[in-house]
Amino acid sequence: KKKLGTPDYLLLFTSTVSHKMMLSASKEAKRNNIPIAYVPSSSASALHSVLADCCAAVRGECAFNA
Repeated sequence: KKKLGTPDYLLLFTSTVSHKMMLSASKEAKRNNIPIAYVPSSSASALHSVLADCCAAVRGECAFNA
């Protein structure tokens, strides 16, 4: 809770974090209106894909559901 800080966006690699940590981070992100994306894989390809979606959403090219 105290280590989350104030990020612009939160990516959670669900295969590498504990369930308790994921719930805690999700709760804090929602409480602070921080967009969050759950990425099931920690591969470079998965990261590239979610960042592309995020950038497209910022540019208004598509709706991104976090």
